[in-house]
Amino acid sequence: MNALIYEILYKYPYYKMVQLKKVVIDDVYEAVHSYVEKSGKSVDTYEDMVEMILAMIKDGYCFAMDRDHLRDAMESLTYMYSPVDQMNKDRLVQQFVDEEETDSDDEMEEGVDMLKMMQMMGMPPPPRTDPSSATKEESILPAGDGAENGAEDDSAENSAENDSEKVD
Repeated sequence: MNALIYEILYKYPYYKMVQLKKVVIDDVYEAVHSYVEKSGKSVDTYEDMVEMILAMIKDGYCFAMDRDHLRDAMESLTYMYSPVDQMNKDRLVQQFVDEEETDSDDEMEEGVDMLKMMQMMGMPPPPRTDPSSATKEESILPAGDGAENGAEDDSAENSAENDSEKVD
């Protein structure tokens, strides 16, 4: 049994213990850049950068961050190392387009979700904020007069009932 453990630990290099190096989001650019410089290898394409990150992980680097942040850093650094490659530029430009679309989609979904929730609770939708979207009737009538939902007929009946009660 000891011979097997010895063979696994010392004969096969991929089982050797490595020194762990934690890379957090604030240090990712510096850590990757210094590793690239020390390795002496060139990074011309995103695939080269993927291979570099895999080599870093193999050497004990632990990327303690969201994978999207790591990918963003990889794409940015790849473009920095090889800005003449149009594919690197396109990847970086696509990052910015995706972020803008995601932000506007999130805002739209939040508004729709809020309206659905209000409807489920039986609440009326919020008043319109765009004066051009109001109908002619809505813009003429003063707010709070009960003219919405056909309430003006009800108010006339209520005043007639009040008059009849005074006579009694």
